[in-house]
Amino acid sequence: MKGLEFILLGVGSALGAFLRYKLTESPLLFNTLPVNVLLVNVAGAFILGVFVVLSQ
Repeated sequence: MKGLEFILLGVGSALGAFLRYKLTESPLLFNTLPVNVLLVNVAGAFILGVFVVLSQ
């Protein structure tokens, strides 16, 4: 990897970790279903899929 790719990887990792933490500390829906965690995981999988398709 090149130097710029390492920097972008670090920035993306830090931003993703921060957003995941902020979204998962929000209140649960109906105090039983962790929908916020599900939404974070689905959004992350979608974004990862977009990057995989664009990189080919």
